[in-house]
Amino acid sequence: MARYLTKKRRNIKKYKKSRKGHRRGGRSIKRHTVGKRRRMVGGADEFDFNVDPNDLQVFMSKIEKYASPFRAKSINYKYNPMSGETDKDCAGNDKVDYNTKQPILRKVEDIFGFEKVELVAKGFALVTKMGSLFSANNRKEQINVFACYVNNSDTDPLCYAIVRCANSNCNDGSNPEIRLKPNSNMESKILFLFTKTMLDSNVTKLPTPEIVNRTNYNAFRFTTRLSSDEDEYKILVPVTEAKPLNLNDFFDAVASKPPKDFKVKLEFMSVNTPRIKRECLDPGGSSVGIPLV
Repeated sequence: MARYLTKKRRNIKKYKKSRKGHRRGGRSIKRHTVGKRRRMVGGADEFDFNVDPNDLQVFMSKIEKYASPFRAKSINYKYNPMSGETDKDCAGNDKVDYNTKQPILRKVEDIFGFEKVELVAKGFALVTKMGSLFSANNRKEQINVFACYVNNSDTDPLCYAIVRCANSNCNDGSNPEIRLKPNSNMESKILFLFTKTMLDSNVTKLPTPEIVNRTNYNAFRFTTRLSSDEDEYKILVPVTEAKPLNLNDFFDAVASKPPKDFKVKLEFMSVNTPRIKRECLDPGGSSVGIPLV
């Protein structure tokens, strides 16, 4: 509805607040806006957690939170540089010897961590850290599971790295000058699951599915290793998963007696370039702005 003022041959239209949606039978503006906003972010059930395996491999082997337990457990691989390969600084330039002013050739190096990681499972889950008074129960998370190999030539993974995001929108579409994490939305605490060594995580599938908010979940329990020994987690995975989500397949395999390797490589969602540069990460993790507690 509009009113008009006529003064000095001018028409000035003054608007009143629209009452659309307030009349009987009218469309709710609030409901329409909320629905539109949900569609814009992809909806609550659209998996969008993108983590690049190469970024994760560098991140885990360089940040002291993970490199330190790798070192303690002698989890390392040997890096053999290509002929003529030089040491680089964070900007990608050759490091130069102070005396000779010549580029420094990169040497054979023992790196604590995994030489190769591959995405093998992903999906939604409800995650609970058992025995904790301060952690949320059944927190909804998007999860990526990576098989971790000490050497490129290995045929079986040493363990699995469970990388998590608790946001409703986990896609990292940023393109920073220097990437400091494989995904800016990921939880800094990675859960490591072992099946065949002295670090066995003792994965167990609970006999009875659990019902949360009228949805049936398969329940799994395991002990995480390396990043925090002896912390026990319970993970609930929806009984019905849409392909290619396959957390049930993964946990069924590692919870079987004896446990089975799970190493079928999945396609991963790419993260914007540039990728993480090893030279730009502080080994102590103190100057990269990453909370790792």
